[in-house]
Amino acid sequence: MPKYKLTYFNFRAKGEIIRLLFKVAGVPFEDFRIEVGADLKPPEDWLKLKPKMPFGQIPLLEVDGKELVQTIAIKMYLAREFGMAGESSFDQAKALMWLEAGDDLYNQMSAWVKEQNPDKKEELKTNLKTVTLKFFLEYLQKTLSANKSGYTIGDKLTVADLLAFQLRDWLSTVGEDMTAMYDSYSDVQKLYAKIGAIPAIADWLKKRPKTAL
Repeated sequence: MPKYKLTYFNFRAKGEIIRLLFKVAGVPFEDFRIEVGADLKPPEDWLKLKPKMPFGQIPLLEVDGKELVQTIAIKMYLAREFGMAGESSFDQAKALMWLEAGDDLYNQMSAWVKEQNPDKKEELKTNLKTVTLKFFLEYLQKTLSANKSGYTIGDKLTVADLLAFQLRDWLSTVGEDMTAMYDSYSDVQKLYAKIGAIPAIADWLKKRPKTAL
């Protein structure tokens, strides 16, 4: 079995789906975390490490010492390795579609969380709630309702389901009023409960480090 090491900040954010993939697959990995202060500014540890990173970015996944960055690339690689990428080429393309949509959402969430100007912050939050997150949840609800299996793609767990779970899980730490939006989407709520009940995930939620984001 390959030796895996994940390097990321001590956040959930874009790194948590990667951790969930390992946990569900039951594959051990080194979870190397860079501590970040309450001000969310890049720490000295990261500034020293950044020039050594491909594209100057993390998350970084090392597989037997070989380096891979870019969040979506890492997630799809592991999803394929662990049988959670979708059965057909088309299903794998749909999984990639969901990851890209989720990345767009994460980027908007991150911009909102980090914004210091109160007026701009409220503007970003309003757009997130009334446009981006609303579109995402409506399409996810429509997809789940049509699929009937209880999963986003096909009839088994994929990385797209972990994305749907993690988005809501992460929102619960930064915007409780936004998680209330989920109450309007019954199939999305069922998916969240279903993924959260997977023993490996339920166990991880109890043990994982407590983080601000």
